[in-house]
Amino acid sequence: MERPVASFEIDPIKEPLARSGFRRIDISVQGQEHDILDVTAFARGLVFSPLVEKIRERGTVDAEEIVEALAAIPARDQGSNPARLPMQAIVFEAEKP
Repeated sequence: MERPVASFEIDPIKEPLARSGFRRIDISVQGQEHDILDVTAFARGLVFSPLVEKIRERGTVDAEEIVEALAAIPARDQGSNPARLPMQAIVFEAEKP
């Protein structure tokens, strides 16, 4: 598992856990809303995420253009800072006998 933090798929994480001897594997999806106090900094963080890598694979896009476009979305949709953005986490809990 190179990047479990960036994974949105359950099986690529669950299967190695099972192969490693973990028996009780509980998986839950937890949603929360977070205040984003600085949407530009938040967008800049996304530039180095797998999401932006997929965008880059589709063509030649400058990273700053991506930052500007991402930063404009919360302000457009929800008003000025702080923006409230829904996020979710897939949480794995496992026990090994």
